Amino acid sequence: MAENPSKLPASREAAYSLVRKLVHATHRWPLLGSAYRGIYQAAACSVARLAEQNPAIAGVYVRNSYALGTWEAGRSDIDLTIAWRQPSEDGVGRFAAAYAELQKRFPMLGDRKS
Repeated sequence: MAENPSKLPASREAAYSLVRKLVHATHRWPLLGSAYRGIYQAAACSVARLAEQNPAIAGVYVRNSYALGTWEAGRSDIDLTIAWRQPSEDGVGRFAAAYAELQKRFPMLGDRKS
């Protein structure tokens, strides 16, 4: 997942670990599995909307398990590649800051390569 639990306060680290284990243990349950898929899709769509706001971004591509459809809720994250038309330091920095804010809401947003 995106946030490194070792960098979290101890109480938050414990809660984070418990939630991940619970989600992973229940991701095959029909109702919960659907809910988790919806949350992952909302995370991916949020990144797409963020990218649409930056004209310097040519495209956002998902990689690894999410792209292949083999991801598992609670275990997999969404790895992305950002393709830039003409990246500027300011534009990349603004996108990185906004992406970091999205990661707080969607901790499954993982590695981002530009």
